[in-house]
Amino acid sequence: MVFATASTTCGPAPGLGALVAARFAQGTAAAVMMPASMALRGAMSLGAAPAAPRWALAGPDGWP
Repeated sequence: MVFATASTTCGPAPGLGALVAARFAQGTAAAVMMPASMALRGAMSLGAAPAAPRWALAGPDGWP
């Protein structure tokens, strides 16, 4: 939820300071979400090793 809120704040940011703060919030939220997404991907697969390449591709492409 924090990532989505920060993302919607970036567009209409009134100044550079607000934009930097929103981007900082995005980065922080992404850092919190990353381990959780890796854990979910590993749990949905037979093991962590086969899931890792698919998880790596899912980030930039949205590929399941």
